[in-house]
Amino acid sequence: MDASHGKLLVETFLDPNCPHCREAFSALTKLAETHSSYLTIKVYYRPVFDYSLTQCALLEVALQDGIYYKVWEALLEHQIGEQGSSLGSMATIYQQAGGKSGDLMKRLTFQLARVREATRQVAELGIFRTPTILVDRRELAESQSASADIMYDVLARYANVTSPTSSPP
Repeated sequence: MDASHGKLLVETFLDPNCPHCREAFSALTKLAETHSSYLTIKVYYRPVFDYSLTQCALLEVALQDGIYYKVWEALLEHQIGEQGSSLGSMATIYQQAGGKSGDLMKRLTFQLARVREATRQVAELGIFRTPTILVDRRELAESQSASADIMYDVLARYANVTSPTSSPP
């Protein structure tokens, strides 16, 4: 979903176990598919549940391996919660997204410190809930009800982005 500079910047903070985050990710994926020439969409983790930390470490590993958004899709599709923090669950999700799970345990353990530090930094920015969606660094009040229709309407207020059913400007 990442794109180049000079476009409307949409930054999203999600927890892999948040049902509202699944809706936001779905809406943002649709926006990326239909409006990529107008938007730069970035997705960051913001774990609100302790059991999401391991899953966020998996996202760090996925980022290194070039399958970040595929792992996000898999985590949000399954929303595996506490039981999903096991190495077996992580390895299955990683393999389904196209990753190789050979040294996954060592890589996850290494990335947990990075996840904790990133989570602390995001909290210092005042981001405590998910989903949190920023458009050009301004928080959307509608983040909690992020259906695709609401996302299109809200983004249209910030830029001349049209709905996917109409032609782009």
